[in-house]
Amino acid sequence: MSLLTTASMARQLVLAPAVVAALALSSQLLLLAAAADQIGLPGCPTICGNVSVPYPFGITPECSLPGFNLTCDDTSRGMPPRLSFGGDGTLRVTNISLDDATVRVYGPAIEIKLSSDIDAGGGSWGGQAWGLGDGSSAACVLSPAHNELVVTGCGIFTELGTTDYNSVVIGSCGSVCSPGQQYLLQTSSRSCKKCSGIGCCQTAITKAATFYHVRLTAIIGATTPVRPTGTLFVAEEGWFDSRSTGTAINLTAAKFDEDMMTSVPAVLAWMIPPSMLQEPAASEPRDGKATTCTKDTGATVCHSRYSSCTNTTIQTSSSSSEPTYVDKIGYTCKCLDGYKGNPYLIDGCQDAPISLSWRDRLRIAVEIARALTYLHSFVSMPIIHRDIKSANILLDDNLNVKLADFGASRYIPVDQSGVDTVVQGTLGYLDPMYHSTGHLTEKSDVYSFGVLLIELLTRKKPVSYRSVHGYSLTKHFVALISEGKLFDILDPQVSKEGDGEVIDVALLAAICVKLNGEDRPTMRKIEMALESIHASKEYVLISATDDESENWIQVNDATLGEMGIEDACWNE
Repeated sequence: MSLLTTASMARQLVLAPAVVAALALSSQLLLLAAAADQIGLPGCPTICGNVSVPYPFGITPECSLPGFNLTCDDTSRGMPPRLSFGGDGTLRVTNISLDDATVRVYGPAIEIKLSSDIDAGGGSWGGQAWGLGDGSSAACVLSPAHNELVVTGCGIFTELGTTDYNSVVIGSCGSVCSPGQQYLLQTSSRSCKKCSGIGCCQTAITKAATFYHVRLTAIIGATTPVRPTGTLFVAEEGWFDSRSTGTAINLTAAKFDEDMMTSVPAVLAWMIPPSMLQEPAASEPRDGKATTCTKDTGATVCHSRYSSCTNTTIQTSSSSSEPTYVDKIGYTCKCLDGYKGNPYLIDGCQDAPISLSWRDRLRIAVEIARALTYLHSFVSMPIIHRDIKSANILLDDNLNVKLADFGASRYIPVDQSGVDTVVQGTLGYLDPMYHSTGHLTEKSDVYSFGVLLIELLTRKKPVSYRSVHGYSLTKHFVALISEGKLFDILDPQVSKEGDGEVIDVALLAAICVKLNGEDRPTMRKIEMALESIHASKEYVLISATDDESENWIQVNDATLGEMGIEDACWNE
């Protein structure tokens, strides 16, 4: 029975917490959702606000490995609890990933301090005051693979180092402006970078560290001083591009809006440091030896028998006064193929859900689309779910879909197309335009649904996937479609069981994840397209069953199959 046909079915879309808990006991999560519920040590809190805190991290010292302790501040009235690294609480933690060993944080832009010479200035990012500790022994460091330095301004040259003014330069860039130029309009370029040295510049961060120093000097002959025009960000790669797309940046203003100056995302990398590589106490409980690392001789903190240990090396700055770099050596743990959960816990890795057939995946996609269409278009006040992801799709024993976790959902007044909110959602599924602007519309759910379609097609996890070139799952998927190489990323089971309708669903997914929300279709149109594709697929199966002549019908919806995928910059 359709989710839209009866009031009783409609009520199932908005599930009370007790009902969700009951359903979860008899349901399996959709493909690729975590199989194990326990993420922390027994008796330890694992939630701060809406952020999960998996071991080896913990909110109290006895609940974490040394160096992995975080602080959960719930003392501010009317404000959600804030998870941070301690120190002065500067870095707000919003996501911890066990799969790719990263922590996503938000912090401020770099504050520029002028030297006695008006033509020079500097600033810093990170350090022990922010709770990050010493670079050579800290568990977490800024990840060179995920971040960049962004500078806006006129007539300035910027050098990035990891200690002080005399440190070895690890990155630099310069920015100039035309005479009288006051505004910079961001436009796309071939490299998908928005800054080319005119009004703003970007440079890679090549070394991992917990502290960075930035030095600014005026470019000889420039007509503008440093102070009023220089704004510096150590930021997650792509954040500035998406944040400033279509925006006129005032080059004569001292600062951007307050949110952009105080809430800059960055990604930290973490590993189990060498100090942890020691024989465990005889009484330490564990359920077996994981595959060991070269330098570990079995003394690993990978406590699940279904986990493996991977050596990890990050080049970081030394703690000595000499500007040298050392290889920071440690390891991380992962569940073995076919298992999901927390490999740092006893019995933390459990059997993963079985792989669903393509026919079931297509039907599940249709049912999710129906549910979202109902929320967006068939209730008295439209509802945006705001956290569509595989973990929030419950399946009963008959693989019928139930939407779960409406804790982040928002009502949208019928006379408005969206609302401005504090950004919530799950990285990998989160609409980049909503993430950069805070403006929530139904097209934000459309983007997340598109990512879900990609997940169903590829059987890859959006949260942790990175291609060999560092692309996210969404960006890599769209790039391969543009290159005519879709089948390079499809789940082999989908390639084997599907026909022409797979291409149609892939094209639909690519349209759903377009960067500009206005270019995405509504959920109603998506539902109609998927209903048509699904009905055609079912007709093919019936025809094939009735006809033993092996004359299979290849379905390819013309309205979708003829849609081209534009070359564009796709930023998450």
